[in-house]
Amino acid sequence: PQSNSQIVQPTESIAAAIEKASPGAEILVEPGEYREQVVLKDGIRLVSRAPREATIRLPITIPDADSSPAVVANGLSNAELTGFRIVGDAATPLGAGIAVTKSGLVINNVEISGAAKAGIDFGEGSSATLLGSSIHDNPGAAILVRSGANPRVSNNVFNRNGMSERAPGNVMIEEGGKPIFQDNVFVGLSP
Repeated sequence: PQSNSQIVQPTESIAAAIEKASPGAEILVEPGEYREQVVLKDGIRLVSRAPREATIRLPITIPDADSSPAVVANGLSNAELTGFRIVGDAATPLGAGIAVTKSGLVINNVEISGAAKAGIDFGEGSSATLLGSSIHDNPGAAILVRSGANPRVSNNVFNRNGMSERAPGNVMIEEGGKPIFQDNVFVGLSP
């Protein structure tokens, strides 16, 4: 790989690799399970080398895990997250799979399940793109589009989301949120 590419093994930390990376770098993550919260950095491409074979879970030690996101994008103009599985379960709860605020982020071919609040939380000022992903079995909403967010959501499959009695629904769009939906598949969605 070229010099601005790093490889992360399952025994290593994605967060540590991101910290060392400079804009324009690509971080390739080997298959395995990574128990950490990943904070994305501007200009960095974070890629699972084998699609959906690298899994991100919150560490057991994190307080308020059921309200924490596994992947955080805040204030980025240009970053990419490709090919990851993001999972929450009873042992390691998950608030949101990915939380995006004031960021341009491309999310490509990810799989998110087990999020209590939302698979993806598109916060204020985010102009993110969600492509070719599978958002399924989240007790919370599949996606939450907050006021002032305008994500592009295309070619994704949404299945069995919003099942918890506390969930606001399957897809939650706040007033002032302006998502664009194209060619998505919603499985078993009641109106």
